Amino acid sequence: MAPAVADTPYVGGAGAISIVDGYSHDTGASLAVIRGNAGIDLSRYFGLEGHLGFGLIEDQPKGQSAKVSIENYFAGYGRLIWPLSEVGRLFALVGVAQSTIKSSENGASSKDDVSSLSYGLGGEIAVTDSLRVGTDVIVLANKGNTTIWSLAAGARWYF
Repeated sequence: MAPAVADTPYVGGAGAISIVDGYSHDTGASLAVIRGNAGIDLSRYFGLEGHLGFGLIEDQPKGQSAKVSIENYFAGYGRLIWPLSEVGRLFALVGVAQSTIKSSENGASSKDDVSSLSYGLGGEIAVTDSLRVGTDVIVLANKGNTTIWSLAAGARWYF
């Protein structure tokens, strides 16, 4: 399998477990998120990537009456790539993200947008010349007393 070359665009998708800590609660809420991503590898070592994600479920943290969900998020990243071989590579993501968090209690709900620096680490393995599967851990937001992080697994299709 040939390694990815410069100016190689890709699209992908992933399922993720996201944790929201500190948002109106002392305990975290565990949420499911689905995301799409698209990007381009500008060289063997650097690329650009964008994410668009949507929450699938809400959670009521233990001991709390309010329910929390991630309505959506979008993010833009620079992607530093460390090729390990023709088949595997690691990457780091650094950029900005905006997440919309919904909290509901006793029939009333509110939404807050949280924007901040976003960063993460991941890895991917080539299954074919065009298909790579991988996983990543990303801090989507870390602002004030709110931290949102995500553990995802998915695939990317390189054109």
